[in-house]
Amino acid sequence: MRVAKDILRSVQQGLSSRRAEALLRLVVAASALLLLTVYLQRPLYASESSKDLEILDELKIMLVVCSSDSKTLVDSTDRQVQQAKVSIKAAIFLSRRRISFYIVSDSQAIFNELVFSTKVWPTAYRERSSFQFVASWYPPGHEDMRGLFRPCSSQRLFLLRLLPEESAVLYMDSDVIFLRPPEELWQIFSEFGERQFAAAALDKRDYNYIPEEVRMTDMGFNAGLLLMNLTRMRQFPGGWEDQVLNITVTYSDYLKFGDQDILNIFFAKD
Repeated sequence: MRVAKDILRSVQQGLSSRRAEALLRLVVAASALLLLTVYLQRPLYASESSKDLEILDELKIMLVVCSSDSKTLVDSTDRQVQQAKVSIKAAIFLSRRRISFYIVSDSQAIFNELVFSTKVWPTAYRERSSFQFVASWYPPGHEDMRGLFRPCSSQRLFLLRLLPEESAVLYMDSDVIFLRPPEELWQIFSEFGERQFAAAALDKRDYNYIPEEVRMTDMGFNAGLLLMNLTRMRQFPGGWEDQVLNITVTYSDYLKFGDQDILNIFFAKD
């Protein structure tokens, strides 16, 4: 936890201002870069370092868009779908790289609508994009996690199950809009140290509702945009999924922002 606090303090003091400025240009409401550091079971070997570089050849972006019975605008299915269409369009329009989109959903119809919306794109854009449907999944006995905060938003906690063949992914909420090429953000993977597997933007809201013993500082990070090295996540001592589920049960009374709070607690714990 001390390492994570030191990194967060450095960001707050402006030592990462160049990266913070880049993120501000890349996404709406991103204020700074926070590299989340954990200790792996072993150092990164040379062969793994080469594999890490390979993830820069093609961008992998994951969005979660699930159906909702809510009548409120903020949680409606239509709003999530429309937002996702804009997010996808912005990413492809600004990028010069090929992008594979993984759409996690409980509805094949939602996936089909998103893909169909790209049929009117110019050929050059369509040829640089591909789409794959990923069925939403929760561990047996934990299906109630679907309702944490927003429908299926907690799916980002189970990336290792959902994308077993991928080594890295950029997770983004459907309301994130790129203002610059997403590969500029993806390039941050190459800046990870050997014990870093995730990056996110700071969240300046008050996090005092989370118990102090599992809180990095009074501020946390926003889980709406995550760079995640899945290869390194699979090496996490004790298993990523088991740790996440344990936090969900232990701190269920403090999860004001659902899975975002779970991730903040995860990285704050020793």
